Amino acid sequence: MSKGPGKKQRAILTGLASQESFWLRSLLGRPSTKAEYNALLRAALNLEDSGLIILDRYHYGSNDSTGRTAVRRIGTPKPERQSVSVCQVPDGNFTNT
Repeated sequence: MSKGPGKKQRAILTGLASQESFWLRSLLGRPSTKAEYNALLRAALNLEDSGLIILDRYHYGSNDSTGRTAVRRIGTPKPERQSVSVCQVPDGNFTNT
């Protein structure tokens, strides 16, 4: 058993300490491999299963596997996909505004 949240889980929780929501992929900060993104997604799914965060998936096009995953704090409303705009904030993360 783990003694606490891992490095990726701590990064997600730290991101939510400074903003209500952000795109999960923005934590990687650069183009990533599928394996790197999947590891980050697994960490986020574990946090969601623990009831610490909420994940929202926005699908684009006709393929359900393409899209973006947003991470948000518990208790914040889910923005509509059409009203989501993405802007870059100074620390390099993306946030829904």
